[in-house]
Amino acid sequence: MSATDSLDRLTRKEAANYLTSLGYSLSAKSLANFASNDNALRGPPFYRYGWRTIRYSREDLRTWFEARVKRVD
Repeated sequence: MSATDSLDRLTRKEAANYLTSLGYSLSAKSLANFASNDNALRGPPFYRYGWRTIRYSREDLRTWFEARVKRVD
């Protein structure tokens, strides 16, 4: 993983804070539940490094968030 990649990869807590800043309030615990069974609950995509390390891409989180937002005019 390069230095640029590591800046783009967020921990579960950072990912929850990022989604909250976008307006989708979600806890790190909820992300953990989504990630169980390799994303069977349709959570945001993630990268698994080794056994316990999971990271999220800002771009993937934004795309996942935008797919769930409904604009009302």
